[in-house]
Amino acid sequence: MHIRLAASRWHNRLLTVIDVAGRPVTGELVRMTDRLWAWMQCSRRLSEKGKLLMATGILLVVRLMVASLVFGVR
Repeated sequence: MHIRLAASRWHNRLLTVIDVAGRPVTGELVRMTDRLWAWMQCSRRLSEKGKLLMATGILLVVRLMVASLVFGVR
């Protein structure tokens, strides 16, 4: 995400290549999170507490994935 901002501000060939290469990963991460979030919202099997726990879990996983993509954390 930071690469996209930098590539839009400064026209550098390397930044543009990194931005283009990262778009499918970022797009797929957003699609998977959206589908899981939508399933959680309409699921009748989850209680309110279950939905809250599931939402917290989703956000934690997304945060860890973004941190590992951006900062290389393992």
